[in-house]
Amino acid sequence: MKKIMPPPTPDTRCGTYAGFVAHSKRHESKCDACKIVGREYRRSKTLPRTKEPLIRQKCGSSAGYKAHEANGEKTCDPCRVAINEKVRLRNQKIKDIRAKKSREYRANNSDHVRAVEKAWREANPEKKKAKDFLRYARKKNAPIVETVTRQMVFEKWGTDCHICGEPIDINAHRQTNPKGLHLDHVIALVNGGTHTLDNIKPSHVFCNLSKGSK
Repeated sequence: MKKIMPPPTPDTRCGTYAGFVAHSKRHESKCDACKIVGREYRRSKTLPRTKEPLIRQKCGSSAGYKAHEANGEKTCDPCRVAINEKVRLRNQKIKDIRAKKSREYRANNSDHVRAVEKAWREANPEKKKAKDFLRYARKKNAPIVETVTRQMVFEKWGTDCHICGEPIDINAHRQTNPKGLHLDHVIALVNGGTHTLDNIKPSHVFCNLSKGSK
């Protein structure tokens, strides 16, 4: 069933795009003059933006950006900076709102969240290790950070220690067996090394710990 909109409220802005927006904000039908403006605005949005920008008093704001857009003009530098900043602030606001909702949900459903996270860790051990490895690199302020899994490292570099050349016991416990596996940053993160596949190679626990940040 089509929703019946209330009749338009007369406004001094009728016949302009501001009047068209005012009707929309009041959730009412548009007057004839504003309908024409709305159609013209939608048509202008499809214009190819090939004209050189005309500098206006409102340039440097989102209104200036919309004026360039409506007239088929390229965007001037001040308007480009303004619209990029507006989009950045909008995205940051959305991100903050989602983070707040997430914190509230986790606080109110802590048992459920812990159970779900535990089930995910048990079902995805390799992804969990890659996620922890990624977090470690970010804490060390690596200049380039990419997701790197053990399987990716094995496919590129094999399973021999890149330091001593001996085979690595992949299934050994790394805290009790010095021949266990460590993923070594060839150029240490503290020395500006990247967290990328090209800079990560397999090594023995002992070899990696002996190497340190050298």
